[in-house]
Amino acid sequence: GKLGDTVKFSEFTEKQINAMKDVIADHPFKVGNDYRKDQAIYFKGELKSVTVYGDVRTDEEIFRDVSGISKDDANLLAHYDMRFAEGSDVIPDRSGNGINVTNLNPTSDTVDEGEGMTFSMSNKYTEKYQSSIFPHTVEAMIKLPVGETGDKAIIGNYAPDTGKPSTYQLRTVNGVPRLILYTPSGTALEYRFTNLTAAELCTGEWEHLTLVMDTDAREFRVYLNGVP
Repeated sequence: GKLGDTVKFSEFTEKQINAMKDVIADHPFKVGNDYRKDQAIYFKGELKSVTVYGDVRTDEEIFRDVSGISKDDANLLAHYDMRFAEGSDVIPDRSGNGINVTNLNPTSDTVDEGEGMTFSMSNKYTEKYQSSIFPHTVEAMIKLPVGETGDKAIIGNYAPDTGKPSTYQLRTVNGVPRLILYTPSGTALEYRFTNLTAAELCTGEWEHLTLVMDTDAREFRVYLNGVP
């Protein structure tokens, strides 16, 4: 594994950071797609799992998470294992917190590929219940084909066309992780973690990608397959 990249968010004032934490937690997130209509940024590989934590995970915890999560972790907000998806309608929250994600268009062509799930433009998996805690850490087990290009949404509640500020989304763009934030002031900020290359992420194999939003340290970090 390796520590992928770190970016500082000096653009934010303390007031904006506090507002970001409040509003992000108040707005439902989507898995494998986003809120905007007719946007072909659905995830174009396979997702095996997506996990959300309320705390800033340590390097040691992230390394352990690559091998599996503990449902007894007090900071675990939601865990989606695509192998337990109920047909194409619901992906249940395996953390026990009941934050299921439901497909708003259950007749669309989501396919369980055995280990992972694929998506389409029409899939809109959204959480049924809003979480009240800021998601400081997001982890995903993903598989992207070699040479894959374009935007691919993993998880987030990024919704600039709703007038809702302080939303986020973790994507890969041309094989490079990207975080998009719509700030309380209405500004869209994009962070590309360019120390990770497409050759490292688009391998055709399962890769564990982690995003940490550390508001106290005022930085975002991504990890690929844990930390050395």
